[in-house]
Amino acid sequence: MSALLTISALSRHFGGLVAVSAVDMEIAGGSVHGLIGPNGAGKTTLLNLVSGHLPSTAGRVRFQDGDITRWPNALFDDELMRLEHWTNATEQGVHAARTLLTDSPQPFAPVPFVWSDQYDRKIQTVGLVSADADLHTAHGSYAERQFVSLFGRGGRIVGALGFNRPRQVMQYRRLIAERASWDTALELANA
Repeated sequence: MSALLTISALSRHFGGLVAVSAVDMEIAGGSVHGLIGPNGAGKTTLLNLVSGHLPSTAGRVRFQDGDITRWPNALFDDELMRLEHWTNATEQGVHAARTLLTDSPQPFAPVPFVWSDQYDRKIQTVGLVSADADLHTAHGSYAERQFVSLFGRGGRIVGALGFNRPRQVMQYRRLIAERASWDTALELANA
């Protein structure tokens, strides 16, 4: 019988603490399994990783041959992604419904969007925000605590981070979805 659930090299670190280390497991449909070990062995953490409640540090979880830990996002040249924000869950549901209702389904390729309201601060990120990208402060300043910073890679805009500039952040989300060039993003920033 083929595996219904396959766990490969699944790991989770909390700083220097290794809670789960390179777990491999296959579970066939209709089978019953137990997970035993002493307190602090990582049993609950493992279940939280498999269920998606916690992101993994490394490894994969596959259910019926589909990776449920991350997926390749065509908008970012099939870079593997995992998004844990309710906005993404809503967009996945809308995409699934559209896929069921069309004869020509498209891959799920969203622009990641995460936001938080912290007292009088609106913090938003769109796309990929990473240390290895080109960085440009497009609007406002860090000192004002109102700004939009742009992230570019491979000649195109791939992300934006904003503090108290939601309208401008959403303009860059549109550019990211259109796979706009870095120069186009800088033109908008300087307009």
